[in-house]
Amino acid sequence: MTEQPVTCTATITNLTLNHDGFAVVPDGGDTIYIPPGVSKASKLVLGETRDIRVVPNFQDKAKATKWLGIYVCPPEQEQPEQHKGSGDGGLEQELYEWLLESPDAYMTTAELAKLANVDEDVAAQELNALWTDERVAKAVVYGSPHRIAVAELWAIRVEDFCE
Repeated sequence: MTEQPVTCTATITNLTLNHDGFAVVPDGGDTIYIPPGVSKASKLVLGETRDIRVVPNFQDKAKATKWLGIYVCPPEQEQPEQHKGSGDGGLEQELYEWLLESPDAYMTTAELAKLANVDEDVAAQELNALWTDERVAKAVVYGSPHRIAVAELWAIRVEDFCE
C-alpha cells in the first residue's frame, strides 16, 4: 500500500456496533471500509454522502472491499434535520432522556424513533451508541430460532426488563 491517497465521494451504507463503517462510491460501485477510529472521529451518519480519502485495501481484503478509508472529510453542508436531536446533547441524549422519563420500564426502537420523529434506523444507530457506551441496556427479541430479530427493547438498567 504505497500509493498516494485519493479522494472519493461515497455514501455511508453500514455502521456496525463496533463502529466499523462501510461506504459505496456511486460511480462504479466500489466499496470502502472505514476503520472504527476513523468512523467514530468522523461522526458518520448512515445514508449521508461524504468525501473520503482512500488507499487500496490490504491484499487479503481487497477482493471484497477495494478501498480502505483513512480520513473522512467533514460534511460540506449541515446534516439533514432527521439526524439532529432537539436537545443540547443531540439525538442520543434525547433518546436517553425519554428512556429515563418513560412510565414504562422499557421501550422498543420503533417507539423511541416515533417520539424523536426520526427514521427507525437512525434511532437504532443512536441507541446502539448508548449501549456500546454502557449507558443503557438492550434486549433482542426473536420470534423463533434461526430467524432475524423481531424487536429490540431498550431500558436504563437490565433489571427494568424483569419488573
